[in-house]
Amino acid sequence: MTTETFDYQKCLEMEFDGYSNGEWLTVAAKTGELFRFATVRIEAIFDPNCRVTYKNKEIVCIDRVIDLRNAHVLAVLSRKTSNEGLVSSSLIFSVTPASPAQTSAMRFGFSLDKKATLMNEAKFFVIAPEAKINGDNRPFDLKSGTDAKGLACVCLAEKGCDGRWPTRFFNGFSTPANLFECHKMTTASDGSWHVIEDSQPPQWAITL
Repeated sequence: MTTETFDYQKCLEMEFDGYSNGEWLTVAAKTGELFRFATVRIEAIFDPNCRVTYKNKEIVCIDRVIDLRNAHVLAVLSRKTSNEGLVSSSLIFSVTPASPAQTSAMRFGFSLDKKATLMNEAKFFVIAPEAKINGDNRPFDLKSGTDAKGLACVCLAEKGCDGRWPTRFFNGFSTPANLFECHKMTTASDGSWHVIEDSQPPQWAITL
């Protein structure tokens, strides 16, 4: 199944265990981020949402309820990057390398917000103002979906990221399999670029 062929009817809703530490929503959400776009083996409680009604005359399915509860990941079998992973519901924006003029302006804005040591290492990208959902192009106001209009990305791979830089942006863009980390950027009313506050990429405590 791919982003283009995604079929919600063939999927089960899953909920990660929150470890009962008083921060259930935070822990469960972070666990979901950690295993985003990964093929994993899990252990969970199965709670079917389709039940046979009185005298077995009709099967009724309850929409958007959790089928697999308190899931624990037993093993990670494979991972995909944000360029490859299945995106089922988020608006998808195409990402292209910034032009020389855009790169110069974005590099200056990036240098004002981040450490100078990263300034020369960063590669800059522009996020298209048109989103895509499951293959359908739709005009979309960036303010309604994401405030980001560009990305400042730093390669994490020793062999470089040529041919492996981001090609699309969406909610939930960061994943441990990415060979890069990106800071979201946007423009001010005067056209200048700056880093969006709280756009620090997650620091994954795992070995890739």
